[in-house]
Amino acid sequence: MRKSVLQWGVLLWCFLLMGVGCAHQNQADYPEIQIDTLIHLGKIPISEARCFRISYRSLSRQKMNLIGIETSCGCLSPLNPHRSMTIQPGDTGSLLFSFQPSFVGHFTQEASLIFQEYRLPIRIEMKGFGQNR
Repeated sequence: MRKSVLQWGVLLWCFLLMGVGCAHQNQADYPEIQIDTLIHLGKIPISEARCFRISYRSLSRQKMNLIGIETSCGCLSPLNPHRSMTIQPGDTGSLLFSFQPSFVGHFTQEASLIFQEYRLPIRIEMKGFGQNR
């Protein structure tokens, strides 16, 4: 009898822990947005900066607040006047970036778009080749 009560207690405790874990998942993992996550920049002379746009379209039914853009190096930077902005449902637009390679050879850099309503950022990877003139 005592063993049965202990087993039920352990089982009840496990269900309670699972419920607590699920309660924190109200915030969605990824934003509902259509965006290219791999950008090929081609060959870029290491003495020049290249500007490029990344277009997006909101698929969400509610507004999304972009609260930050983090990059993997100082050679990649967002050029939009505001690093934070509100994207309304169905909105389309673009983000402007500048990249200047710092060495000759293949490169891979990353930008992370951070949204207030979502747990995980959108990661955008930029690839290309830095070359001498």
